[in-house]
Amino acid sequence: PSRQERHPDHEAAAELTRRAAFYAGLAKIVTTGEDGTPQAPHRPLLVLHYMQTYGFTPSVILDVTPVIEAKMQAIEAYSTQVSGSDTSQPQTLLSQPGFVGSLRARAVTFGAMIGCDYAEAFESANPIGTGDLFSLVTKTIA
Repeated sequence: PSRQERHPDHEAAAELTRRAAFYAGLAKIVTTGEDGTPQAPHRPLLVLHYMQTYGFTPSVILDVTPVIEAKMQAIEAYSTQVSGSDTSQPQTLLSQPGFVGSLRARAVTFGAMIGCDYAEAFESANPIGTGDLFSLVTKTIA
């Protein structure tokens, strides 16, 4: 999740991810696999955070057009949280009318930025490099 978020557990998860990525690369921390053999240190090349409640300037925008319907179905599967159908519970940010629609609208907005129907925004705490600028271009001009 994003490093700055409304829910403290989500912020904590982002911090745990950052720490885990760092500690996993330290040679002096010895870990073993399920079979008991030592594991080599590993440092992820890239850690990305996805947008939740608070917006940010994306480091990367990814075309999610092929999977947008599956994403929306997965979100709507949590109907007790996002539909507001349980009227015995107080309304939350997630159960407000229009919440699920706002997620789709945000995907449309980011999609328009890169020339596709739907996209998801991610941020990186570190610069993202490439050896080929043209490989980053996805938008076409008709």
